[in-house]
Amino acid sequence: MSLAAAPQGSLVALALESGALKVLDLETGEEVFSQQFQGGVAALSWSFDGRYLAAGTDQLIQIWDMERRELVQSIKAANDILALGWGSKGHLLASGSYRGILDLWSAESGEHVWVRGDLRERYPVLSQEST
Repeated sequence: MSLAAAPQGSLVALALESGALKVLDLETGEEVFSQQFQGGVAALSWSFDGRYLAAGTDQLIQIWDMERRELVQSIKAANDILALGWGSKGHLLASGSYRGILDLWSAESGEHVWVRGDLRERYPVLSQEST
């Protein structure tokens, strides 16, 4: 299960083991959005303005406009998604993989704009074998 609270604090996104993505309004307790994914969602991240929610599955990133409740971008990644994070201006989205690869994407176009190789070599603390 994965969890991400919107910056304004009224919405929370939940990725359930069943593959369901749900967004709940914490003030009313109501479910305001639901989407089913095959294989489940590994990572969730809200944009800083709370308008967009990024969901990362195996090798797919989907960006949802939560004001309109619609999919606005679908990005095919080369690596399995472990983590997602937005740039401060909301134009870039970073994805991290289980292999230690960091990618940057244009949130608007879905274009791959930057990659950093296996970070486990540079930062051994990221390697599972370094414990």
